[in-house]
Amino acid sequence: SVGQQQRVAVARAVACGPALVLADEPTASLDPENAANAMDLIQHACRDAGAALLCVSHDPSMAERFERWRRALNRNEVRFADIAAAESLSFALDELGYVAHWITPEGEPRRYDTRFFVAVLPDGQEALHDDVEVVASGWIRPEEALSRGARGEIELWAPTMKNLEAIARFSTAAEVMAAAERASVQTVIPRLVEDEGGMRIVLPGDEGYEQ
Repeated sequence: SVGQQQRVAVARAVACGPALVLADEPTASLDPENAANAMDLIQHACRDAGAALLCVSHDPSMAERFERWRRALNRNEVRFADIAAAESLSFALDELGYVAHWITPEGEPRRYDTRFFVAVLPDGQEALHDDVEVVASGWIRPEEALSRGARGEIELWAPTMKNLEAIARFSTAAEVMAAAERASVQTVIPRLVEDEGGMRIVLPGDEGYEQ
């Protein structure tokens, strides 16, 4: 049967202990119930084998299911960890590069403790913003973003600007990732100081920061 063939295919895929399993339309010939069972089988087999799974599917029900998860996450009804547990997902955290840690200056009514990461977008994936906190997204080279910020075409807050300056030194994403592996991240807490021009932000190492 098709179901048996699917199970054999999954077993063969994970038998050699691969780091990555590619599944191209694994549920294309199955009815909805068996399609769900097949995906559950594939996900559990990959998780047990410690393999990452890249699945390509035109199954609209799968896309709709994850879109519902996405909306629930943006409404704070579930946590990311809840989705991972429900869908038997694991995250390739070893593919992230930790590059910066910024904390909002003392005295601000709202403060944030934010960590910045870099990663290489896998082939075939498309980034999608949450459309709540982030309302637009696009690809741009760091130096172009800095130039547009200097011209006032886009607004760059200090952490964003400084991180763009840091990665603009490199020519390729691979160079950025290699630098992130060697990085020793120091926490940056800007200060608000007042002078004859009004309030301004100073960073560690700037004149007046230690006053």
